[in-house]
Amino acid sequence: MNRDDETGIHFELIKGDRSPLPEKISLQERIVWDEDGDLEASKSQKFPEQTFDQFLEKSCVQIFEMFIDDNIIKLLVKETQKYSLFKNCPDPQVTADEIRVFIAILILSGYDPKPSKRHFWDNTNGVDEYERLFGKCTAPFMSMLAELPHPEYPYKFYLDNLFMSVDLLNFLRLKGYGKNGTFRENRVPKTCPLANKNTMQKKDRGSYVSAIDKDHAV
Repeated sequence: MNRDDETGIHFELIKGDRSPLPEKISLQERIVWDEDGDLEASKSQKFPEQTFDQFLEKSCVQIFEMFIDDNIIKLLVKETQKYSLFKNCPDPQVTADEIRVFIAILILSGYDPKPSKRHFWDNTNGVDEYERLFGKCTAPFMSMLAELPHPEYPYKFYLDNLFMSVDLLNFLRLKGYGKNGTFRENRVPKTCPLANKNTMQKKDRGSYVSAIDKDHAV
């Protein structure tokens, strides 16, 4: 192993390699600085054309099993059993089919957003859970929402300030529903940079302020 003291670069001597090593490397001489440049590649490199004909006759499950095969399922079973022992629990006797069902639940639940995981198995109207998540005033509206026919339709809601909250707006957005309404001042998040009521009363008639959360479309 040789070292260039000036540059701090190590050169490893490989047995059988007779290529001469550079006598000296000057980084300052080799670097060309460009103040207006970007980190784009020096040479454009195109990906080779691909054909997906081999997947046309495969089902969704078959394509999924190309990524999560039997070896990965066996590993998940093994690690689940090890974690059970770590938590001082008896052997859960988890099977490979149960792991596959669990993964399927995780995937499908991502297409149907609900206020909590409990709602996927809740056979009641969920009023108590709605009160905890959205408040007592909004809970009846959420129960009504759960009973709507054809929940996949793009419903639009105009809400009174009695029900409106940022959490409700975000939930309706995840469901793909349109929403509009008024807010009570005490329900505006403290992090929202809107002027309070007293400040607005000192402004000229017709004045307004606005704030947008682009990540949650609020």
